[in-house]
Amino acid sequence: MKMKNFKVELLFVALGLLISLIFVFNPMPFWMAAFVFVAQPMFLFAIVSSLIRIYKDLKQKGVI
Repeated sequence: MKMKNFKVELLFVALGLLISLIFVFNPMPFWMAAFVFVAQPMFLFAIVSSLIRIYKDLKQKGVI
């Protein structure tokens, strides 16, 4: 598996990080809501999706 297959996960992490940084430097209610309801689920999706892809790749190669 190549890293170019992780484009969606990379995009979600980048957007989540952008929202998080904006919230840190400009703590307004809108950015807090965006952080809680958008950024954190984006991080969760990226982590879970990456772990599933890695598990499938290792299983396919017979490592697991």
